Amino acid sequence: EEYARLLQSLGSQYSKLGQCEEGMAKYLEAQTVYQAAGATKSTSYAGLLRNMGIWYGRRGRDEEAIAKYEEAQKACQECRATRSVNYGSLLSTMGFYYQKHGYSEKAIDKYQQAKRAFEEAGAVNTVSYASLLRNIGSLLEKQSMECATWDPFSPDRDACKGHVVAVGGIDKATAAFAAAKTAFEAAGATRTQEYASLLVQLGES
Repeated sequence: EEYARLLQSLGSQYSKLGQCEEGMAKYLEAQTVYQAAGATKSTSYAGLLRNMGIWYGRRGRDEEAIAKYEEAQKACQECRATRSVNYGSLLSTMGFYYQKHGYSEKAIDKYQQAKRAFEEAGAVNTVSYASLLRNIGSLLEKQSMECATWDPFSPDRDACKGHVVAVGGIDKATAAFAAAKTAFEAAGATRTQEYASLLVQLGES
């Protein structure tokens, strides 16, 4: 397992230096070593899978990125490392990708899991937590706006069925934005572009 972690570190260094193919080659070597050693139920292995997901995501290979993130989540669950900022960030990233590709219900589920992970880790006064709350608000707002013009007699009459009730509609979106504002302020991140954009969403700019 120590050798696998060494390979993993080398992969990260290659990636940071822009030698991306070499980086992935080391990640794949590390994965093989972890698996051969039966050490796949560890935070180190979960971290490797997450790094591989990041690698794929940066190259626009979103499906492969999501697959690696799902594997990373499973590894975290198997080693009971689900009350940490890293786990919350992992789930938040997964929610982002699902939202990006139109899988709203899956995105909300991952976001809510991420929210619990941050809260259980006591990391509610962080920019990552604030960003997560803003993403939740944006998704809820988008769903509510889409369903506001829903025609129950249209061929797509089931498209928005239950969405407003299930996710709480615009009121919950506003509540999420307000909570995000509080978190940004607690984290001392009020001079960021993301905070400024949030104020626009709240109508306070």
